[in-house]
Amino acid sequence: MIGIEKDPFFHQSQIRKVNEHGIEYPLMVSVLEPEGATVEVSLEEVGPYKLRCKIHDGMVLNIQVVQ
Repeated sequence: MIGIEKDPFFHQSQIRKVNEHGIEYPLMVSVLEPEGATVEVSLEEVGPYKLRCKIHDGMVLNIQVVQ
């Protein structure tokens, strides 16, 4: 998965694995991402994940990894 930052704000992505009870477990936190930054992440385990911005509460991307 690759994300490219295109808005004029800094972000800091956090990838979280979501278990069967909906509980999220942090897997990875990036450094500050300026406009134009590229983030590359490999998610190998099947299941749901969330990418959250640690700076902007409520900014969430839901990810579903399938076989």
